[in-house]
Amino acid sequence: MKKQEQNTKETVSMLVYGYLVILFAGLPLYMQNKLVMIGNAKYLFFRNTTLVLGAFVVLAVLWQRIRGERTTKRTWKKTDVFMLLYLVSAIFSYGISPCREDVLLGYPGWYMGMVTQGLLVGIYFAVSRYYDGSRSIWWIARITAGIVTLIGLLNRLDIDVLGTFRGMENGEWNRTQLLSTIGNNNWYAGYISVTAGISLAAAFMGKQQVRALGLLGSFLFFASAITSNSTTAILAACGLSLLLLLLSLRKRDLLLRALEILMLLPLSVFMVRMFLLLHLTGLVLAGDAEKRLFFTPAWYVVFVVEVAVYLILQLRERQERSDRLESGRVFRTVVGLAVAVTLAALLLGCLLVAGYLPGSDKVSEAANGRLALWKVTILTYGKEGLLFQIFGMGPDSFYYALYQWGSDAMDWINRGLLDNNIYSNAHNEWLTLLVQQGILGVIAYGGIFLTAFRNLRISATRDPRALAVFLGLTGYLICSLFTFQHVLSTPFAFALLGMAEGVLCKVILIKF
Repeated sequence: MKKQEQNTKETVSMLVYGYLVILFAGLPLYMQNKLVMIGNAKYLFFRNTTLVLGAFVVLAVLWQRIRGERTTKRTWKKTDVFMLLYLVSAIFSYGISPCREDVLLGYPGWYMGMVTQGLLVGIYFAVSRYYDGSRSIWWIARITAGIVTLIGLLNRLDIDVLGTFRGMENGEWNRTQLLSTIGNNNWYAGYISVTAGISLAAAFMGKQQVRALGLLGSFLFFASAITSNSTTAILAACGLSLLLLLLSLRKRDLLLRALEILMLLPLSVFMVRMFLLLHLTGLVLAGDAEKRLFFTPAWYVVFVVEVAVYLILQLRERQERSDRLESGRVFRTVVGLAVAVTLAALLLGCLLVAGYLPGSDKVSEAANGRLALWKVTILTYGKEGLLFQIFGMGPDSFYYALYQWGSDAMDWINRGLLDNNIYSNAHNEWLTLLVQQGILGVIAYGGIFLTAFRNLRISATRDPRALAVFLGLTGYLICSLFTFQHVLSTPFAFALLGMAEGVLCKVILIKF
């Protein structure tokens, strides 16, 4: 009997492991007809594989219950409760939605409707209950991410290894906004940001060959982010670098490792510049802001400072001088300063969008700016009824709320304050969620990440897998401020949340 119970448990774990392989390797690499309608192809691949594997997992668990086999009791954690509350908010918002038929699957091309939200929550609960802690999935995810980022970097260096851009000129939209096996550059930014934590954690905590591969993967991430034609990816790369620096301020040897990783960011810029100077390739960039950031001489200053600090610390390490970081004073001071600066920046941004600062009216004049879109989103939400403000209009109902239900967006378009593009989201995940699932959905979603980070705060400094999850979720949250949910990053985030609440919340001392 015990053997049968063990076999059933192993079967469920194997199914979940197989799904993680499909998610972390199959989904990023899958292409049906190169980059043509790749959004639909990726969604259908995600939905169909999740439904099929999910059905097998459910059947295996039900069979286990029918046979009366004993299952390991798992106490419900705070993240579980918030995840369930998030699902309830999605279901309730769908039930009261004035466009119920549209929000079942979601807006065409993105498909983040009720079905997808249910699948995301299902991924979390399946992984958190049945992921066995296997380390091989991290190797699979790391190798896949390395392949994707390498192809993306080569695409930006005008090297079309897959032939997906054949016949396209450098200046046209598809050539500058699509890349690698992912497609849309916003999708790409989300993907590389949520998977970068795996390479960064290996470089920070790994040994020998593992660390060397981690450094290589980190270099590819930085180089691909800085050339991706996505400000979001650049912000994620800088944000993850700063977070890694903060985590290293408790011990000198950790700070040395963090600086070795951080030096890769300006080095990646220098490498691409070298290619351009030698006329080996052409750089495909469309955004003026990205071009100015890429070619700024400030990178030389950053690199010189990093090298100088590194050499000083290395000298103190060799002389075996006392480690002043171990007292924790530097860590507390820098973290406090970082928190204060972050809160001030968020407050300034909120006041700017709300129109309470001098000159903030110019925000509305930026016809294609995200701040204008954020402002009209807030105006639309403020005019919804109390019921919709609490529960929302349904998953992926943003287009309906902005263009068919509300009048502010069309009014702004007619006045030239907002461009005439079709927006199916606010380019800010939290504002989009506010409209679609109301304040209840925002609270639940925030609670999910807050409780997950609280559980990871100790294990992230001791277990490289937990650190990979911590950095991956942080990269996802940075992107969430400027992008949206999609099937090339959000499922990975929910899988990482499941891993965090499964075995990684335990402090496991292992060799990576």
